[in-house]
Amino acid sequence: MTSEYERRYLAELYAEDDRLRAEHTEWLARREAQASPPVENSDRDDILYRRNENNEQVAPAADDGTGPPADDGDDEFAAAVEKFSEVVERRLLDLDRENALMRNEAVEVKALLGSALEKVARLEGQIDTLLAIIGQRAAARSAPEELPNWRRN
Repeated sequence: MTSEYERRYLAELYAEDDRLRAEHTEWLARREAQASPPVENSDRDDILYRRNENNEQVAPAADDGTGPPADDGDDEFAAAVEKFSEVVERRLLDLDRENALMRNEAVEVKALLGSALEKVARLEGQIDTLLAIIGQRAAARSAPEELPNWRRN
């Protein structure tokens, strides 16, 4: 059963995830729009001409490990995923702490319950003893008293 706090927290996480996914979708659309070259229609409907400004292929830069990693455009998305992962990890750690506290409380409650059950058992024994004594006294009162065996002269 989840608490109101947990429900709100999860709602915030889901809203953040939705926002990040929407941003990523927008980013992909912008990247796609920038990557595709303009298209011209010819006189014929079945032929399309693409104009490219520069057809030279650029060799990838050698990564010698001394500089920052190459920017492939995914930094924003990677940062968002990292932030989301940190939030989820922090929440899981909080839940682990809460579970540990609940386990400790359960142990304490079990100890208190065991103590209470022992006391109840002792009281039951005492009540049984008292009822037996009361029963003996009641039986003694209801029995006819023996009169001494003597006569008046």
